[in-house]
Amino acid sequence: MSAPGGPDFSGCRLLASASGRSGFAVGVDGERAGGLYALFVSPDEQEATADQLMVMALGLGANHLVMHADPILDYWFRQYGFEPAGQVPKEVTQAGDGDLVYMIRSEQALEQLAPTAEPGARPCRPHDECLRCGVPVTEEVRGHESIGGYGCRRCGCISVYGMLTLEPRIALLASPETTRVTWGMYLDGRGEQTIEVAGWVGVMPHLHRHFEEHGIEPWAILGQLFVERPYRTLADAPDQFTIAHLYSLDGNKRLLQELVGHIRNPNEIRRILAQRLGRGLASWEIRTVSYMVRGANE
Repeated sequence: MSAPGGPDFSGCRLLASASGRSGFAVGVDGERAGGLYALFVSPDEQEATADQLMVMALGLGANHLVMHADPILDYWFRQYGFEPAGQVPKEVTQAGDGDLVYMIRSEQALEQLAPTAEPGARPCRPHDECLRCGVPVTEEVRGHESIGGYGCRRCGCISVYGMLTLEPRIALLASPETTRVTWGMYLDGRGEQTIEVAGWVGVMPHLHRHFEEHGIEPWAILGQLFVERPYRTLADAPDQFTIAHLYSLDGNKRLLQELVGHIRNPNEIRRILAQRLGRGLASWEIRTVSYMVRGANE
């Protein structure tokens, strides 16, 4: 439930810290599924609280978020497998929001995290020295007045607090005209098969659940593919569309970007992709482009 005029957390599960002063929401239904919303850590909490809450959120399926642009906060989220997917358009934000970044979680979450503060040591509020190694703090979180903390150059300790992710008002509008899904492909006696999962996520758990629910014994798992479409449902799909086939620079990931109409100008294709992916486009290579008509190839 939500207070009148306040954030709308319908379709979300809300959790709080032991003290009740901090908490977050994770989307569990519909288009909110997987969103990490309003992750707030009180400056009066212990310095390890942010990490404890993040571990809880990941356990509930959090896989995308919107944060204030800040290099230390960016690195803190990267520890948990999140990567920048683009800048939130200015027309989506409101006065006071500042620069915002949309992040998605990689299907291969990092296992080795940078050192974090020890539980129970001291509250998060601003400090002049690192809790872990005691050296003077030189790198502070300054991306927005609603967040604070520091990153230690010597030991790598990161302490963050405040409104670390935004509420659904922004997160749901971060990419207002596109839908992101992941395909999981496998081979069985009927040939090549595909399942579709909302968001850009690791598809293996979904494939195994699909196999169990339908009694399928796959011959082989063929992999996964990220897809972004310029419409919400297949009923809204355009009659003609362009597909840009992207590969990650390490060659391990594939991404299909669908664009409305037949776009022949490669510079225009790159402009649209840069608008969708922001700085994340630098991690991808456009290898081929194909032109489609609904129901048939051109």
